[in-house]
Amino acid sequence: MRTLVLAQNGIHLVNEHLEPRGTVVLTTTIAGDQTLALTQIVIDEIMLVGSRCGPFDKALAALERRDVDVASLISRRFSLQGGLRALEAAKHPGVLKVLIDVADE
Repeated sequence: MRTLVLAQNGIHLVNEHLEPRGTVVLTTTIAGDQTLALTQIVIDEIMLVGSRCGPFDKALAALERRDVDVASLISRRFSLQGGLRALEAAKHPGVLKVLIDVADE
C-alpha cells in the first residue's frame, strides 16, 4: 500500500501494510503518548503527515456557498460493483479522489 490513512488506534498497521517510500496520514487529534517503531520507518523512507480536525462550521459554510468545487477533485467514479477497479484506479499517479457511488446500484 502506498498511502495509509490512520487514526491513532491504527498506528500499529504502519509497519505491516505500507510499502517503502509510502505516506502515512495520521488523522484526528492524538491525545497521550503513542508508540511507533521508527527503525522501519527510517529504513523504508516513510513520510509521516499529520492531519487534524479543523473548524467544521467554517468548512461546511464554504461548501454550502460553493467556495470549493469539490466535484473537480473527483478523478474517477465507480459503482459499488466496480469497487475493486476503483481501488486499482486510485493507485495511478495524478488521481486525486476516486468515488465509489453506493447509491448507483
